[in-house]
Amino acid sequence: MLYKRAWNRIWLNNNLSQVRRCFTTINDSQNVTGDPTFKEKRKDRIGLYEGSKKGSDSYFIGLSHSTLDFSLDGSEGENSADKIMYDYTQYCSSRETKLYKAIAFEDYNHDGAMGFGLQSAEFIHKGSTIFQVPRAATLSGKAFFALQSDDTARAVVQKSKEVADNAARGDKALANRLFQTMLNAHMHVKLNRLGADGMHAPYLKALPFHELTMNHYWDKDTIIEIDSRTLIEELKGLAALYHHLGQAFAEFEHTQYNMDEWHWAWNVSASRFTILENTNEGYQSDPKYDSFITPLAEYLNHSFEPNVVLRHTKSATVFSEMDPMEKEKFRGTKVKGHEKVNIIECVAIKNIPIGEQLFINYGEMGNLHLLQKFGFTLADNPYSRVPFYYNAKKYAEMMGEEMELKFRLYQHTGIPHFMQGFLFYKNKFDINIMKSLRIAFLTSDLVSELTLDHLWNHETFENPISSTQEEIILNTILRELEEALEPLEGKDYVSMRNNLGEFDSIRKVHKYNILNYQIDEQMILKKNVRFVEKMRDEVLRQRRALAG
Repeated sequence: MLYKRAWNRIWLNNNLSQVRRCFTTINDSQNVTGDPTFKEKRKDRIGLYEGSKKGSDSYFIGLSHSTLDFSLDGSEGENSADKIMYDYTQYCSSRETKLYKAIAFEDYNHDGAMGFGLQSAEFIHKGSTIFQVPRAATLSGKAFFALQSDDTARAVVQKSKEVADNAARGDKALANRLFQTMLNAHMHVKLNRLGADGMHAPYLKALPFHELTMNHYWDKDTIIEIDSRTLIEELKGLAALYHHLGQAFAEFEHTQYNMDEWHWAWNVSASRFTILENTNEGYQSDPKYDSFITPLAEYLNHSFEPNVVLRHTKSATVFSEMDPMEKEKFRGTKVKGHEKVNIIECVAIKNIPIGEQLFINYGEMGNLHLLQKFGFTLADNPYSRVPFYYNAKKYAEMMGEEMELKFRLYQHTGIPHFMQGFLFYKNKFDINIMKSLRIAFLTSDLVSELTLDHLWNHETFENPISSTQEEIILNTILRELEEALEPLEGKDYVSMRNNLGEFDSIRKVHKYNILNYQIDEQMILKKNVRFVEKMRDEVLRQRRALAG
């Protein structure tokens, strides 16, 4: 599944939590929202912006302003939140976005620091189309650079491919994802450098630029408060990757980005991808992995119980008011009259009451993944997991025996290599950990005892090879689990999270995310300690039974 698209949150002052910026459907033949009480419920609004499409048969995105002019940074006028979001709606309209149900912008910072999202402003029936966006109106770095034939563009594309291939180390799927994210990041840098003169300026102005919540942006004081050793290790790994990518393009003659510029573009690109439902059975990855950013859909937040999906379809949408040269330059699509075009469609999969947030599902991701990619976590996340790190140096002598044979066995059996790393889960134990370490802890004596023929043709490593080796493996896992758990022991992270109060600073958002992860890790490690102890006790019991 293309879970890369997500909400990169804008941090707003807490008094914005009650301000709604409403999208409305405009059609002369029917009530504005389909709800006769809608206007009465929102008496604090000032009119409706009907714009250039007034009187037409097509739907139009408008914005109902609040009488109060709150802003992103306390300023008024061009930098006010109302003006920024109104300009964004006009941008969506210019990109031929069609809105069929009344929806609203809503600030959800007060609800788990979720940021802005979309909310129903009328009852939406299951199966209803909420909005449509032409596929050609989406933002794609791949399409952006395909339309540029100069040497600089070609050099940037080639350099990005080289950097992605080196970072992926042979993983072609990962290389492709990194490559497309890089192209999207380059596109954002170039568009942002155009400033107010670019056609995408309203989209860019609505993006977060300061106080981003991804852990790459955490300050030193925040990092000092982290108890989790695994989270600190993940932060170090992420920082190393970001430095590697940023340095590659900071020193490249055709880009020469400063690091802050690149990090912002990368985070925006990596966290706002569109997620599509490709089959009726659920979410799965598009084999071609074509990543892009979809206007309006980028504001859909995540839930494991979504009420809408995004999908590809075709429609007789007419690109009616867009200049032909603009279409050619920015979309790469030749438009001929009323031909059917690919569109991204948002469809309700449940009945959605008025005032309910619209959610899609980004994928079955734990809090560590959500935090790294999107800058948020979820309380009671059922898919949370903890990385399994162990100090291979402690066992270097044993692991070093028969190394060539071990590498061949990993390849022959398809069992993950012990250096690849594993995960601990809430409600299951990954048996691959045991199988991998049974190979890693093979000694020359064991190999001689079992014979090469048995190892190669009969051994699946599903079961213990010997009770002695099994005890060593289980004790190794236990030691690593207990060391990871040690800094978390005796801490009531649930109470700490519940006592945080309102999110009145970015530091509290960071703290909330850290606590959510540490609650997960503490619980997962404890469960796995108990499970591994039971396995070890059973091995010892069987050995005593055989000896007695």
